[in-house]
Amino acid sequence: MDVDKNELRKEFAKDWAKHYQLESLVERGYVRRKCEGCNRMFWSIEERKRCGDAGCIGYQFIGSTPVKKKLDYIETWKAIEKYFTKHGHGYVKPYPTVARWRNDLYFTIASINDFQPYVVNGELDRRTIH
Repeated sequence: MDVDKNELRKEFAKDWAKHYQLESLVERGYVRRKCEGCNRMFWSIEERKRCGDAGCIGYQFIGSTPVKKKLDYIETWKAIEKYFTKHGHGYVKPYPTVARWRNDLYFTIASINDFQPYVVNGELDRRTIH
């Protein structure tokens, strides 16, 4: 099924309140606005003329970090681990895994390739495992 997102946007725009207006946004003071940059609609609380997409406002965070405390690589991972375990998630000690279905990779990378046999083939094709 081919879906043209631009056609869907046009169709939904005809009755935008039905498709986009959420009670939770209105209750919190959000207003639907039209971006002067890309002409797409967006929700915001503050009065603004452009949406928050980088194509319309640029990368405003560069040189203006919201980070209060600088962390190195290890400290960052420790902070992430602490956050998730504090919120009820388990912790699995990092370990290398081998992508047996990809003979061009010596270990899995941070991507969907961990699940590639299930996603691409729908089920694990044992003939592709080396």
